[in-house]
Amino acid sequence: MKVLVTGATGFIGRRVVGRLRQAGFDIRTASHLPQRLAGADDAVALPGADAPQEAYL
Repeated sequence: MKVLVTGATGFIGRRVVGRLRQAGFDIRTASHLPQRLAGADDAVALPGADAPQEAYL
């Protein structure tokens, strides 16, 4: 089963990702800071609060 975890670099998100991986789930991650995700080359970068309106479309 595929699971998308948003906020994957946050306090809770990191733990959720770890537990889901241990359980054998196929994880996709999304974060404002994807460079903090070790081994997540396919992480989706979320726009920051200061991003232009076009970033949200």
